[in-house]
Amino acid sequence: MVSSRAAAPNLNLKVWARAGEGLTWGDQAQAGSNAFEKQIGSGGPLLYVSSIQGPVQIGAGQKPAAPKLISHSLPQHNPAPQPEQPAADSGQPPAGRNLQRDPTYKVSVDWVLLNVSVRDRVSNRSMTGLRREDFVVYEDGVEQKVEYLEKTEVPSNLLLLLDVSGSTEWYLHLIKSASIDFTRQIKEYDRIAVAAFNTRVQLLQDLTSDRDRVSRAIDSIRSGGGTSFYDALDTCAREYMRNVDGRKAIVVFTDGVDNLLDAGEGSRISFDSLFAGVQELDPIIYPIFLDTNVEQGTMTGGRSGRSARGGAGRAAHEQAREQLQMIADQTGGRMYSPRRVQDLRGVYSEIADDLRVQYRVGYSPTNTAHDGSWRSVRVKIRNKPDAVARTRKGYYSRPAERP
Repeated sequence: MVSSRAAAPNLNLKVWARAGEGLTWGDQAQAGSNAFEKQIGSGGPLLYVSSIQGPVQIGAGQKPAAPKLISHSLPQHNPAPQPEQPAADSGQPPAGRNLQRDPTYKVSVDWVLLNVSVRDRVSNRSMTGLRREDFVVYEDGVEQKVEYLEKTEVPSNLLLLLDVSGSTEWYLHLIKSASIDFTRQIKEYDRIAVAAFNTRVQLLQDLTSDRDRVSRAIDSIRSGGGTSFYDALDTCAREYMRNVDGRKAIVVFTDGVDNLLDAGEGSRISFDSLFAGVQELDPIIYPIFLDTNVEQGTMTGGRSGRSARGGAGRAAHEQAREQLQMIADQTGGRMYSPRRVQDLRGVYSEIADDLRVQYRVGYSPTNTAHDGSWRSVRVKIRNKPDAVARTRKGYYSRPAERP
């Protein structure tokens, strides 16, 4: 049995826990789960607690039950996961001394964990079955030792953010239909939230596994008004998804043209402020860019029509496209730009496939300075030239604590 306790309840700490049997957080048993990720506060170091065979109990600001040593199950050396275990292919964070004499685990808190998606550029499908030795990670151009790999099977928390400004009203029925189809493609135990925005953002449905509730929320959407895209995405990432445990993703459907780009009056925050915030937040963001500056007939598959947006010009749309690409690249997502609204179903299908297969890659940085600097990160797949790996572009190192 492994017990771990945080000395105070108001820490900034990220917790990853895995148990061979029985996982308890505080006084609550985690029913039906042998692994979880939780965030206490915001940011902070990583606490990794793992037991291959026995139970794990974690307390925050309270004294957990004393560990019960089971002599026949304790190995003479630091355990390594067996292939049949959920953490197969994983190198565990360093354990402590001889477990028979001293069963205390000493775990490094200076770890970087990356959510990585890997696709085959030929088939355009997610690659499965990758092992720890297949991953190559560079930080600031320096290769790092990959010490932890997990193919994540924990549920995803997905927020679907839909642009319902006046520029999208001609396509709203197709947007709604494709979005409902999308919510039924992802795993049944994944949770979905729905938000819509024009000049303001509104959470229409909080995270739920009930697909009927999600469908009703999408059906209730009406279009009209301006576009405050920067405010909407910032609110979703910082507020709606802030205290959500586990893997998080935001799929945002928009033409990306905040009124700041064409009319001069739009979001309260700038794109630079939004992007700076995105660099520090967890959700993977998948922007779907709809070019509403083209003729309606082109976007809906017809032959003719007028532009859906009279105010924004081509320059504004190109700038919006570039900004959405920057957001996707930074968070490890993908930016899509379907030529027709009918192509949305194919786009949503790719995103669903992306979310189904994710890898959690961990390493302890060779640069141990706590100076708050930006560290660029790049991931490659060894000896697989057709593999394309995507993850966050980097992170800010945790500043040293003041004495």
